[in-house]
Amino acid sequence: MVVGAGIAGASAAYFLARGGAAVTVVDAGAHTASHVPSALVNPVRGQSGGVDARALAGMAFTWALVRELEGQGWPVPHGQAGVLRPVPDERARARFERNLPPDLAHRWLRPEESPEPLAPGWAHVLSLPQGGWVDGQALTGALLRASGARVVRGRAVAWTRHEVQLLDAAPCTPTPWWSAAGRWARTGPARPPPTAWARC
Repeated sequence: MVVGAGIAGASAAYFLARGGAAVTVVDAGAHTASHVPSALVNPVRGQSGGVDARALAGMAFTWALVRELEGQGWPVPHGQAGVLRPVPDERARARFERNLPPDLAHRWLRPEESPEPLAPGWAHVLSLPQGGWVDGQALTGALLRASGARVVRGRAVAWTRHEVQLLDAAPCTPTPWWSAAGRWARTGPARPPPTAWARC
């Protein structure tokens, strides 16, 4: 059982199913943050220019996953057309340059070289050609449909290793389970057996 059907939960359901599990997903339908998963396809974060150590692998994995889903007949609107990051001044550019990993394809542009018009006041533009956008709602939907998961609509309000309590509903008894419920995420057994199911 997976609690939460946002990007993390839908991905867990997909890969569990790909490994042979029958999956049940409990979801409250409140995962709107997953509708815009820009961090998946834009490795440079905020105005610090920070790049997580796993960001490049995550970006490549995201594009491969989108292609895999589309190859199975689950369309996911996306565009691997690059990302432009306007940078306000020399100091910010120096910060970005310190944080950019050498294997991240990038190019610095002057504002007038930007392929998209910018508001006045930007000193530089960082072009990241491997980045892009993906429709998060379509991605989560494609992952769930491709997984064949049974989706139970309900809000998980409490859980243990043995039970998931739904708001205004009988408890679900999962074997095993995994939570992708945002900041409350917890995991059940680390290595799931071939079947994941619930009595809900």
